[in-house]
Amino acid sequence: VTDSENAPDILPGLSASATRINTKKLERVPWDHSGEHPGSPLFWSIISRALNIAWSYIFRNIEADPPPEVEGGVVLTSTHINGLVDPLALINTQKRRIITIGRHDLMTMPVIGWITRRMGSQPVIRKAELSRGVSDADFAKRINQRSMLTMSHCVASGHAAIVMPEGKSHQDSKLHALRTGPL
Repeated sequence: VTDSENAPDILPGLSASATRINTKKLERVPWDHSGEHPGSPLFWSIISRALNIAWSYIFRNIEADPPPEVEGGVVLTSTHINGLVDPLALINTQKRRIITIGRHDLMTMPVIGWITRRMGSQPVIRKAELSRGVSDADFAKRINQRSMLTMSHCVASGHAAIVMPEGKSHQDSKLHALRTGPL
């Protein structure tokens, strides 16, 4: 028996924006169960170029092995210690379009939400929001199933997906407990 088997499921703290749910915007997040990427190809091209420029300013000297060539879809996962830098690092390793799964409020914020929806990011309503009454269980189940199906169909069609299972960005030097998220 490992220590983690008996560990309590400690829910992450909620930011102010995570405690507000915009059901109308979440219903309008683009999704697709055919395997097509739900984001805009033109917007992805523009944003990936902008991200490459930002990457070159954040990290001036980069020494890294290229990722192995993989045939088919791939799921990328990482710890989440620095806001947008972590997904940026993963996005810059891929030549293909990426679908991301993220906290529901990242899809509904004024500026970030506009960008994430056009990139095809998919919202999840976490157990932390459900247990605190931010959303009802039926709505959360519908959104989470839709998002997970969209991601799985994209991966099956050869796209890459990013999942960061810690449930929050943090600055600690150790791995935080993985969260239940939409599952």
